[in-house]
Amino acid sequence: MQNTQAQIAEKDLEIFKLEIDDLERSRQYEREVQELRIKVEESKIELNRARIGLELLKQMEELEEELEKDAAEKRANMTTCQTCGAVNHPSARFCVNCGHVLNENKEN
Repeated sequence: MQNTQAQIAEKDLEIFKLEIDDLERSRQYEREVQELRIKVEESKIELNRARIGLELLKQMEELEEELEKDAAEKRANMTTCQTCGAVNHPSARFCVNCGHVLNENKEN
């Protein structure tokens, strides 16, 4: 009878060890799942940052185009001195380089 009780106790101990192993694997799995969830959230944040960066880059490119267009328009309106060829402000009456009187008719 003692032998049977010892065998039962050994089997109970084996079952208990297996349950502990299962519990440890389950906890490890939960940790891994949680780590993966964190990585997914970090990836979402990075993706949003990249999208924002691309949108800002697009806006900057649009602003650069607009500035270049404005600069080209300003250059087109500048007055060129007939004597020395210097570029002067559209409202200038005298050349900033040589002092020559600029014509009322703007010539580029």
